[in-house]
Amino acid sequence: MSRRDAPDAPKRAPIYPLQWAGSALAADVRSLFVVGRLVRHPHTRHVLLIDDSHDDLFLTKRVLGRAGVSVPIISIDSGEQALGYLRAAGRGEAEDLRPAIVFCDLQMPAVNGLEILQTVRGLSSLNQLPFYILTGGDIDKERARAEELGASGFLRKFPSPEEFRRLFAAVGLV
Repeated sequence: MSRRDAPDAPKRAPIYPLQWAGSALAADVRSLFVVGRLVRHPHTRHVLLIDDSHDDLFLTKRVLGRAGVSVPIISIDSGEQALGYLRAAGRGEAEDLRPAIVFCDLQMPAVNGLEILQTVRGLSSLNQLPFYILTGGDIDKERARAEELGASGFLRKFPSPEEFRRLFAAVGLV
């Protein structure tokens, strides 16, 4: 019997990175392939993690694991891809595309976290979605703009496991 099959083995949430037409956006255990449209996965409650840095995605997932998060984590490493995913979720193309909570990096090339937040708040079906901005930079500089756009919170990378547990409890994920 492998450790994974042992009855006392810790439960881990599956991770579903997105891929467009075979081009990997994140290297993880499982893959959700997208070729012209989003493919449904079997979980409806999931965390959406958006960051252009694979190292930051890895570290954030690690902290989420230490926080005991047991729902799937979908990671996207591009602002453009995140917009496509969230617009599809906002159009109601599939209930299982709608994340339970979003953590988005502030500074990304092409489309930044504030632009993604503004788009999400403009979609009536997602305008109440818990959306947290993550940054490794100067929080005070961008906090006012994020609050103006309707961010649920503004967090310095990397929140503690306790902070993640508190946020997940607030949205009913623990």
